[in-house]
Amino acid sequence: MDDLAGRVAARYAGRMLRLGPPRVEVRATEQLRKMTRLPAKNRGDRQSAILSAAYYARQREETMFLYEGNSFMHVVWRVSAKPSEYLDPVNNIGPVVYSVASDLEVHAYDVLRERGEAP
Repeated sequence: MDDLAGRVAARYAGRMLRLGPPRVEVRATEQLRKMTRLPAKNRGDRQSAILSAAYYARQREETMFLYEGNSFMHVVWRVSAKPSEYLDPVNNIGPVVYSVASDLEVHAYDVLRERGEAP
């Protein structure tokens, strides 16, 4: 199994996605800062993923990122702090990545893909 993982890693080495300049999502930031309790559970939709990311960003004191992923042919929003997950073209299928900082400020980034690569 390690050989397969090494071949997959070699195939996608250097093909990581890039993020465009950040834009502050003012409304989402204001709504998050009004909340007194943040749920940890992510149901897969964008709103619950933002709330979950805010919970973990506050708990871990680090910026959490949200990206669109695929789960059994359904689009789900995932939360991660690892760039290897949200910048991977296999994991990230969406055009936008969101970040939530520990101060509950939400940013949106456009995903910059290589020409001819599927969104």
